[in-house]
Amino acid sequence: MTVFTGIIIGLIIGWVVEWIIDWLFWRRRNAASDAEISRMQREFQDSDATIKQLQDRLADSDATISALRQQLAELSAKVSNKKDRLEMVKGIGAVFAKKLNDAGITTFEQLAQQSPERIREIIQPQEWQKVEPEAWIAQAKSFAEQAQKGA
Repeated sequence: MTVFTGIIIGLIIGWVVEWIIDWLFWRRRNAASDAEISRMQREFQDSDATIKQLQDRLADSDATISALRQQLAELSAKVSNKKDRLEMVKGIGAVFAKKLNDAGITTFEQLAQQSPERIREIIQPQEWQKVEPEAWIAQAKSFAEQAQKGA
């Protein structure tokens, strides 16, 4: 046997050993990849079920929201129909009443709940105009109490 033959046989044996090691390594790696793929498929199926549940809950929530909106609209219609004549308060004329109405204050009860600063902010009186929001609030409370007793 010559040196050349020994080298060839050594190369062939080394190549076969490397091939076996690579084959075993890749085989294990492929098995791990297959397991990971199976796990991900299960998670995907689970997430599909979760998405379906969430979509059902969303549909139920949408129905609830629609019902609540309808109730709110009905209540708003009842409340917004009630409008007191704010001009009955001493010192509030048609212009101030309109400004208060535009700000959403349409009843004596709403006027009574405001602060004097808020009323001044809404009305924005001129320097020459004498406004007494404290007195308006007191009188509005009185009118609101009378209205509640009468109702």
